[in-house]
Amino acid sequence: MLHQFIFDPISLSFVPSHHQLGDLFTKPLSGVSHHEILDKLGVRTLPPT
Repeated sequence: MLHQFIFDPISLSFVPSHHQLGDLFTKPLSGVSHHEILDKLGVRTLPPT
């Protein structure tokens, strides 16, 4: 593991807030943002029965 850490460092990149799918679980979102994330995750709302 030390070898991996020294010779193959992890690269981090910036991810804009509107691409953070985890926000669905950690932040209160507006209706639009909430539905956009659900759509990206493939979550569909079932019609009422």
